[in-house]
Amino acid sequence: MRKFFTFSLKSKIAIVLILLFFTSCKPTERIVEVEKEVVKTEYKNQVFRDSIYFADTVQIDRQGDTIWITKTQYRYKDKLRVDTLFQSDTIIKTEQVIKEVNKLTGWQQLRLKLFRWLLIGFIGLLAYTFRKPIIKLIKRVIS
Repeated sequence: MRKFFTFSLKSKIAIVLILLFFTSCKPTERIVEVEKEVVKTEYKNQVFRDSIYFADTVQIDRQGDTIWITKTQYRYKDKLRVDTLFQSDTIIKTEQVIKEVNKLTGWQQLRLKLFRWLLIGFIGLLAYTFRKPIIKLIKRVIS
């Protein structure tokens, strides 16, 4: 009877390749929450004019045969009153800022590109050098 968990060489290689394919590096961007303080200031000015206007009445005085007439005089009192309301409100908001992490320099990017081509060339050289043993191994696995 065949065991359930025995895998052939092809399936083992496929599993390893799938696991390597699904592994990944950390993201290059990170979301950071930054607290931002917003100050809202509001001014309200109101000017009140408080005025009193009044008129003195005509006053007639008699003294013997002489009459004195006092004419009407307008008297007033002005007062300007300014009321100012100062209101300040501080609100703390959190914003999400995208921050780049581990950004490569130009020299590092160039070295990575060159390493890719060097690795491809090295694998090609190994495959060319050991082509006969590899072909024998493949024939043995298939049959």
